[in-house]
Amino acid sequence: MWPKKDLSDLLEVEHPTIQASMAGPATVALAAAVSSVGGLGSLGRVATPLEKISATNLAFSTATDKPFNLNFFSHSPPQEN
Repeated sequence: MWPKKDLSDLLEVEHPTIQASMAGPATVALAAAVSSVGGLGSLGRVATPLEKISATNLAFSTATDKPFNLNFFSHSPPQEN
């Protein structure tokens, strides 16, 4: 066990581990498995339609009752010169 638990307490997880969201290759099953063993499972939702995000949330909540992370980009697209 880590001596400091600030991150674990903040994220409400057992282990201070955050799975990379990978913007595509990560699945609900993978993220739920990480969350189920005490880490923070993550899913990349870049350019994902709202309906699919809602379905993902439902599938994740069905797979585990642990916290999870949805990762979105919040920067402006590059401008062509």
